Amino acid sequence: MGNVGCPLNELLLNELRFWLRIMKEHALFIRLGLPCNETRLIQMAQDFESRFAELEEKSKAVSPGRGLDQLANDSLKAVLEFIQYKTLVLDRIIECRMGGANYPLLIDHIRREAIRFAINIIRFRRGELMTPTEELIQNEVFWLRIMADHAKFIAHLLDPSERKFVCQAEMFSDTFDNLRCQSEDFESMLEITPRPIPSLLRFTAEVKEAGTEIRNFKAAATQLLTNCKILSLIPPLLADHVRREAEKFLMDLDRDLRMLKQMPAPSAPPCATSPPVLENTGDVSQEESLKKSDNTGLHEKEQGTETLSPTDAEQTTESFAETGGSKTFAESSAEISETVAEKLKEDFAAPLQPIYRPKKTFFTGNTTQVKINFK
Repeated sequence: MGNVGCPLNELLLNELRFWLRIMKEHALFIRLGLPCNETRLIQMAQDFESRFAELEEKSKAVSPGRGLDQLANDSLKAVLEFIQYKTLVLDRIIECRMGGANYPLLIDHIRREAIRFAINIIRFRRGELMTPTEELIQNEVFWLRIMADHAKFIAHLLDPSERKFVCQAEMFSDTFDNLRCQSEDFESMLEITPRPIPSLLRFTAEVKEAGTEIRNFKAAATQLLTNCKILSLIPPLLADHVRREAEKFLMDLDRDLRMLKQMPAPSAPPCATSPPVLENTGDVSQEESLKKSDNTGLHEKEQGTETLSPTDAEQTTESFAETGGSKTFAESSAEISETVAEKLKEDFAAPLQPIYRPKKTFFTGNTTQVKINFK
């Protein structure tokens, strides 16, 4: 099974190749920020780093049709255990039971990324895809928060003397926080019938523009850090890490927009009968005639002598002929109305069907005891 113009196996392999490297670097960043006395957690981080490095190398030799299932299984097992490890570290930090140099938001940030990675492995293996519109909205909701977090981390890891870059990072933080809120509004408004409404497409163009700007900012910062031309606590690898995630963000947007363009045009919804259109001839005789007709009909209804048009009379005669005169005109009209209602129900049934939405959590809560088995 495959998505429109993009086979599922290819999607899955691209996700594995990207996120396995990201997971490996997450393990490194956690380890570097742990207190030196947390030897057990440091060893766990090293184990994960080696494990994901090995899986990353395997992903380079795998093709969509050969060895992908085993790689996906091994990767899913590793990332689910890594989510538990990140949860353990986050719990200890936010309960003030461990210090170090890892921001709580940083651990929560990389935990969210690991959960997304696991979700995509599961749904691509099962062939569970959302509609193109909801793929776009879900990607925007996820990535806009990631970009906002990146801007905050950069602002807080730059040396305070680098006022220009700190200011730029803070501006990006505000921009992406606002965009994220709007993406969540679209997620809510289009929850039942997700479709590419014009305002969503306009918003996506704004998102893409902002994503391109922060990608370029990260690329410039990476170059400056590599050449030691900016003062900060940011390692060049971390700068390149967030740059690559911005690239992935833009690639996902482009893919979703291509999918939207390949969607078939929706059929027109059923409409009520339009009122008669009067030609603008300057002659009021048509309008007066209609008013007179309406008044006559009203008067006849009041007198109990409502008349039928020739067309109505013919339809009524046919209806009586088919039923042997056993049905009244009112009964026949009720049947017609019921048929119209059934047609409306059929027309609106398809967009209102439940659609697949990825589950956001795998665990019952952070208070649950975490068990991690290592060799």
